[in-house]
Amino acid sequence: MLPNWLLGKSKSKLQEILGGGGGGTDYTAGDGIDISNGIISFDPLTTPAIDPSKVDGLDDDLAALAPKTALSNHNILHNPWFNVNQRNFTSTSSNSQFPADRWIEYANNPNFTITRNSDGTITLDNTNGTEDLMFRQKRTTTYINSLDGMKVTASIMFSDGTILHGTETFSKTDPVPYINNDDFQLLSWPYNQSILAILLHAGKSITIKALKLEVGEISTLHLDPRPEYATELAKCQRYFQRLSGTANSSMIAGYSFATNYARFPLPMPAIMRTLPTLTYSDLADWGVSKNTAANAFTCTSISIVGRINNVLMLQMGKTDSFTAESHYQLCQLTDGAYLDFSAEL
Repeated sequence: MLPNWLLGKSKSKLQEILGGGGGGTDYTAGDGIDISNGIISFDPLTTPAIDPSKVDGLDDDLAALAPKTALSNHNILHNPWFNVNQRNFTSTSSNSQFPADRWIEYANNPNFTITRNSDGTITLDNTNGTEDLMFRQKRTTTYINSLDGMKVTASIMFSDGTILHGTETFSKTDPVPYINNDDFQLLSWPYNQSILAILLHAGKSITIKALKLEVGEISTLHLDPRPEYATELAKCQRYFQRLSGTANSSMIAGYSFATNYARFPLPMPAIMRTLPTLTYSDLADWGVSKNTAANAFTCTSISIVGRINNVLMLQMGKTDSFTAESHYQLCQLTDGAYLDFSAEL
């Protein structure tokens, strides 16, 4: 692509350097570059459009025009705009719920409510509370330790687009407050692996659009576009995945190894960070059949018995119900049923 020092030149200077004095006649879009309208366009699929002889001998200090850093720093947080919501959360006032993937409500007070709004923002409401309550994201101890001693900047964007931020030295052992005002604290809390947390003060309510934690001493949240859903989903699925379909649908093919159980290999979209724990809506929501869901029977147990890369092995058990060494299907029997696989911290 074009060198950075070329991107800083005016149209007339580019035409002089590149030989396009005729308004782009020497270098057209078909050749790979077009400056006829004062706009540089470059086609990377064409052969090189610039003769090296045309740029030889240019003054070296033009290289100083090249940007030294990216416009926006990497966001350490997962799902920072809350757009991934695999659990289909809407609102809660109970303890340890996930209002968005990777974000946990950590409260023992039912007066602390969290609501997911139609525009994707999250409202944290502690107006009826009598104690400060926390909304946070956790990361592994190894990752937290890697940030120890670094200057990092934390930013919060509210529903109206307003941004507050603060810069501090990250600590792997002590809480570090980045923002502290009458409504909340924005801080890291390594005691329980919280890489970033909002401590909402009693009697307060805030609505937030995005959060950012980045290495460096400036906030670049205002330069960030809304993250691509697929990218954030892949990060979140290392910690949590949900299997759910429609009523009376066949989900996975498997095989019985004895009369009391069958196993079903389940390829997961992402490799989870560790062997997950399994929870599910209800045993009666899931059945096993040799042909269709209409002929399925329910089991007395569902468990994970192993993993190879991204493939989990589910086991469905029920005494003397299977024909040994036969093929079966795992079926979802009711709408709204789910199998949840969690590797959350």
